[in-house]
Amino acid sequence: DNWYVGINAGAGTAMQKWANPKTGKADDAGFFKGFTPEFGVRVGKNLTTVFGLALDVNNYVFNETGAKSMFGSQTFFNQTNFDVLSTWNLMNAFGGYKGEPRTFEVIALAGAGYSRDWAAHNGGINVKGGFDFAFNLGEKKAWQLYIEPSATLGNYGVQYANPFYRVNWDGKKKFNGVFDLKVGVNYKFGTSNGSNNFKKEIGRASCRERV
Repeated sequence: DNWYVGINAGAGTAMQKWANPKTGKADDAGFFKGFTPEFGVRVGKNLTTVFGLALDVNNYVFNETGAKSMFGSQTFFNQTNFDVLSTWNLMNAFGGYKGEPRTFEVIALAGAGYSRDWAAHNGGINVKGGFDFAFNLGEKKAWQLYIEPSATLGNYGVQYANPFYRVNWDGKKKFNGVFDLKVGVNYKFGTSNGSNNFKKEIGRASCRERV
């Protein structure tokens, strides 16, 4: 019960200046100055009305070597992030669950994983956080459309594959990472209760009642 699968697409931009993969120098490819198209897939399960887990696979594509992006390469897939995310439905956590999803929900995301640079044949760990501003659609609210701003620290670039490593450009130390903005859609599979969602609250309130 309560499994879902989805796809998403958008663009990512480096959160600071980055080394041009061709010259090794810090080109002007910082925040909102160099974009990379991206698309991904997500498979998840809501364990309670508040908490869930998801496997997120995100691909940065198209950018060529020398482009104003930290992902430039001669491969179609520049980089892939594999992340395990925890999901937190903030509307249910603070407002309770009324027997079906709200039309609009805010879901927080937090997790970690591995970033793979396909052209360089190496990679490193990453950490990710973000929010889904989600709309539950359809008569059974089986479809979920969302807008997701997020940040991933530790995306591979030159030797800086550690999310907690601070890159030193222009005499200023900054965490290496990428800001992403995506639009996605999830389909929630049917459950044993005859709907596509929980029918009663499982999480915050039920735990309080048991106590």
